[in-house]
Amino acid sequence: MQERRILIAEDDPSMGNLLRDALQAEGYEVTLVGNGQEALERFREEPFPVVITDIEMPLMDGYELVIHLNETEQSPTIFVTTANNETQFIIDVMKRGVYDYIIKPLDIGELVIKVHRAFEAYALKRMQHIAEKEREIRLEHQLEWLQWQAKMEGKDGTVDKSLFHNMHVSFSQGIGFGALITL
Repeated sequence: MQERRILIAEDDPSMGNLLRDALQAEGYEVTLVGNGQEALERFREEPFPVVITDIEMPLMDGYELVIHLNETEQSPTIFVTTANNETQFIIDVMKRGVYDYIIKPLDIGELVIKVHRAFEAYALKRMQHIAEKEREIRLEHQLEWLQWQAKMEGKDGTVDKSLFHNMHVSFSQGIGFGALITL
């Protein structure tokens, strides 16, 4: 059920309850908090894939919450709810790393579709993150291999034969099978 978890930061109890009830009816596990500070604390305890936040809240507003969430290692897919539908305002919000916005009053059908897409976007972002980590590990192993090869080469560019000679002597003296197993 962890992949269907949503954190909602909304200071208006009626709006928060509406969001929570609508998303729970769709099978999502929803945590509702009253401000950005509480949302950040809950997120740090256990990261959520999707966060829905109001812009104007006490203690910590939605802008500041978005900045903090985008700085985390497991940054979520973030929605912003607002009553402001001015174009410049929406552009400024989206520039902060927000996945999408929802204009109040809410259209529940639109909300459900956007949340479903947000989980798909989160899954893609996780796969990309995993692929980048695997690439990084692969490059580290290649670097280690190249460093080992460089270490085995002598100053004149020839491969240090002593390692292979020592292995040959060990195998030919009868302890080769045991050494082979330990390798």
